[in-house]
Amino acid sequence: MKKILWMTLLLASALMASEIHWIKSYQNTLSSASAAKKPIVLVISSHNCKWCRHLEKTTFKDPAVIKQLNKEFVSITVYTDMYKHYPNYIDQRSYYPKALYRQGTPTIWFLDSKGKPLFDAVQGAIDAKNFLQALDIVKKKFDKETVQQ
Repeated sequence: MKKILWMTLLLASALMASEIHWIKSYQNTLSSASAAKKPIVLVISSHNCKWCRHLEKTTFKDPAVIKQLNKEFVSITVYTDMYKHYPNYIDQRSYYPKALYRQGTPTIWFLDSKGKPLFDAVQGAIDAKNFLQALDIVKKKFDKETVQQ
């Protein structure tokens, strides 16, 4: 019986680690990041964007990326075209600062826990290796700035 319980727990933890824990609302992202003292990864996407789908199917499925994002960051994806797919949906662009808007998707921002950009946005799809390097750089800068405060 104990073996079955352990196997179930291991399987459940493996399944939970196989997905990035995306937060659905920008305001909830700020609250979570502030409480956890973690930086934010904001991905601005579009449903019809070829490179957004590529990013989702490659980089955001990489086990090392998933692990690092879930452990060290608070992550959110917003879709610029949500209102086109769901007519009664309020435009998500009003849910993140207009200063972060860039022409084209995907756009990836690395923000501090208050929503202030730590670096300029990354435009386009980025492979897992380079994304992990970027996450390391962002985390070091965030930790350094947090200690100085």
